[in-house]
Amino acid sequence: MRLRRGRRPKGRYLEHQVPVRVRFNEVDSLSIVWHGHFLKYFEDGRCGFGERYGIGYLDLLKAGLLVPVVHASCDHFEPARFGDELIVTTRLYELESSKIFYYYEVSRASDGSILAAGRTIQAFLDQELNLILTLPDYMRSFYERWKDHMLVSDG
Repeated sequence: MRLRRGRRPKGRYLEHQVPVRVRFNEVDSLSIVWHGHFLKYFEDGRCGFGERYGIGYLDLLKAGLLVPVVHASCDHFEPARFGDELIVTTRLYELESSKIFYYYEVSRASDGSILAAGRTIQAFLDQELNLILTLPDYMRSFYERWKDHMLVSDG
């Protein structure tokens, strides 16, 4: 069976990988991970990515920005099981938008099988919870550092 990995943009991207071990409280009686936990794995990846590249939740908060998730999707291909070592690969493509689009793949470390793929979209809000419709200066600076090769992908 050929896996559909979901739609991803073309072009340059930054990538970061985070290891995750499937915990007992994440599985059902068949030792299979409940599907909703994959969104937690995405968040593990997103937090690791943000910390690595300086656009984590605390960095953005210090810049006066709130970034709620406004969309999340996940396609499941194979189950994860208790004790599996997983790799969450998080990618951010070079899209200078007033939103952040993250793309994820969750794979099994032992054989590289892709178990799930998805994306999240985050909007920018100011401290008064107003939607920001243009790219915030903090993110503009982030993209400029990326273009100037001051940020290098892990992948």
